[in-house]
Amino acid sequence: TALRPFTPFLTSMLDHLHHMTASQVRRLFLLLFAVGGDDEGGGDGVRGGATGSMGGAVTDIVIRKHLALAPFAKKRIGIIGTVAYAVSRSSPLQEQQKIIDDENEMAETEATCLAGSAAVAS
Repeated sequence: TALRPFTPFLTSMLDHLHHMTASQVRRLFLLLFAVGGDDEGGGDGVRGGATGSMGGAVTDIVIRKHLALAPFAKKRIGIIGTVAYAVSRSSPLQEQQKIIDDENEMAETEATCLAGSAAVAS
């Protein structure tokens, strides 16, 4: 994909998951799975058969590590990563997520426009 040149940057972002919101963690995992998800074909589980690609080895280790940690805040990152993997492998859910993202963008644009018009009016 077009994001492949940014793979090292995306990988380095995995070191900062505990500073991110749940939405940011989800988006990062989805990006990582999109960048490396289809390199080597099929597979099973969180590994996805993409060993050595962004969708596989590094992300798999991070997800499994966080699932094994005791604090719920850390486990939550692993759960979000696991769900992101499932979403990345499900095309109907990808289409639904795209619709949700488009709706969120429209809502943000409307809020910005409303804030701008309120500032102009005062």
